[in-house]
Amino acid sequence: MTAMAASNNPSSITTVGVPKEIKTAEYRVAMTPDGVREFERLGIDVFVETGAGEGASFSDDDYRAALKQVEPYFDNEPEPDSESGAHFEALITLIVAYEAKHYPMDPPDAVEAIKFRMEQQGLTARDLEPMIGGRGRVSEVLNRKRPLSMAMVWRLHQALGIPAESLIRPRQLNESTER
Repeated sequence: MTAMAASNNPSSITTVGVPKEIKTAEYRVAMTPDGVREFERLGIDVFVETGAGEGASFSDDDYRAALKQVEPYFDNEPEPDSESGAHFEALITLIVAYEAKHYPMDPPDAVEAIKFRMEQQGLTARDLEPMIGGRGRVSEVLNRKRPLSMAMVWRLHQALGIPAESLIRPRQLNESTER
């Protein structure tokens, strides 16, 4: 695999790879240039496989150019009211708008939203019992064998701050439970 290093942060202990899609007619990319920049800002090394973004209209040159142009701003963020600050803001605004238009992302489904919040807050399945019900019910929900009731949705939204939109999206059952 030929890869280009998007960051060379020797103090970073975390590394992320962006592989080239191998499935036929698959045009998504694991991470957009904006995502690479955000990971870099957090001190995470990102390696992008040659050709990883081509199916999504991001060439390797696009990744390199975007990283090169924005990277200095993250190392030394300009004052908001300065000419450099205006350029930085405009560049970020354009990148975000372009990606939102061309690569919209759906919010996570309910189970993924719950699991993400659990990970963020260091929660266990037992911590969900007041919002969902007993241990068995929590397990069924987390394993996509039982849908959330509106009462569960409300309690999860209130207690954990999970967006209601994510909790009320139509669920995806395990194939073994679909009939």
